[in-house]
Amino acid sequence: GAVRHDPLVPAIVASIAAVGMTAALGPALVDPLNIEWLMRGDFHVHFLGWHLYRTGPWTLPPGATPHLMWPVGGSVGLTDSIPLAAFVFKPFSAWLPATFQFIGMWLVLSFALQGAFGALLMQLVTPSRWMQGLGAMLFVLSPPLIIRFGHPALTAHWLILAALWLALRDDADHPSARSALWWMALAAATAAVQPYLLP
Repeated sequence: GAVRHDPLVPAIVASIAAVGMTAALGPALVDPLNIEWLMRGDFHVHFLGWHLYRTGPWTLPPGATPHLMWPVGGSVGLTDSIPLAAFVFKPFSAWLPATFQFIGMWLVLSFALQGAFGALLMQLVTPSRWMQGLGAMLFVLSPPLIIRFGHPALTAHWLILAALWLALRDDADHPSARSALWWMALAAATAAVQPYLLP
């Protein structure tokens, strides 16, 4: 039968994808202190959304950004600033440099997770580690993923692969509290990355 829950191949492919994406972007774009490359195209809106959110007060609902479109306010999600990442970094805002950005790191993470979940999917169909790795790399090199480079939030195709993995596992036909929690966590993470991906 197929190899199940073997972390080796997903870890290797994720590492290769992360290194490859870092090399493709160039270390300068991954540098969290470099915002020069974000001052063109839609990237500047993504950075500005994060910057206004990090400097604003904590609010309910989470993600509300009073400084955005002041005095009306808006949401960090409306700027495609990857709210999930913004939520993680906001508590540390006082210690982060003023020019801190996570978009380069997010692109690397998206490709790494694309490789990891691609490998997990391949484990469902083949016991061969080589085939798992090669198949996972096809997911990493997917043209629809690569073409989304200019829209970092939409590079989270790994969320779709994660949903496929949950839906195709052997235990998918046997509902449980554990699987319900996984689906809830995945739906919440997807909504907090880019709502377009949720449907």
